[in-house]
Amino acid sequence: MTKKYEVTNNRRTKLLPKIILGQLGAALVIAFLAYGIIFYAQGNRYDFKTFKVLKTGILLLSMTPKDAKITINKKDYDWQSGETMNFPPAKYEIVVSKDSYTPWSTNIKIEPSSVNIYNNVVLFLGQPEVDTLTDQSKISLLNTPSDILANSAAASLNYSDYEIWVNQNLVTRFSTPIRRAIWYSDQKHIVYQQGSEIRILEISGTNDALLVTLSSDKTTNFVVGNNGTELYFVDGGVNKIARIR
Repeated sequence: MTKKYEVTNNRRTKLLPKIILGQLGAALVIAFLAYGIIFYAQGNRYDFKTFKVLKTGILLLSMTPKDAKITINKKDYDWQSGETMNFPPAKYEIVVSKDSYTPWSTNIKIEPSSVNIYNNVVLFLGQPEVDTLTDQSKISLLNTPSDILANSAAASLNYSDYEIWVNQNLVTRFSTPIRRAIWYSDQKHIVYQQGSEIRILEISGTNDALLVTLSSDKTTNFVVGNNGTELYFVDGGVNKIARIR
């Protein structure tokens, strides 16, 4: 006699289809979230107004001082130095500012999938205090020939009466003669004397700022020290110091 076996239709068997559907749903949610993260990380954004996918560009700003304010197209951003942010393709006016400092600005056009890096944004004090320089170690820097102070790995800095050059690239051209030009400590800026002013500008030729005003337009000696925060210079035969940032 053949023994018959009956399949017990227990509770787990009844719930099996729901369990499978639940696991499938969870897998789909995880896959959707993973796709969304990758989609977002690649700079894609969905425009709910036009129902189209926009490919954005990345903007990175690193600045000194780090608590400076960032304004883009006249809108303030709560943005920390060194962070990145995505922007849709367009033209942008970027301003970095802080009270008592000369603002930094640039105009850029962000392209789709582009990475726009500004990691040498430095603000300088607009009206630094000037004192008599008495520190002998700093005076010795002021009296050291500029070719000894220069970093041998730095690009070649040259200037004529009206032009400043880095390697074979023209940085800027003036209508007023240049007295002297030296590297700033980060080698991304150039400090120069024009008339009775000692000024600084980026090697791109932009963001030209006044550091100090001299008592005359005679060619004088100057050097940057203390990690770029101080300017040592001679004015009227007197050694002086100004904290420039």
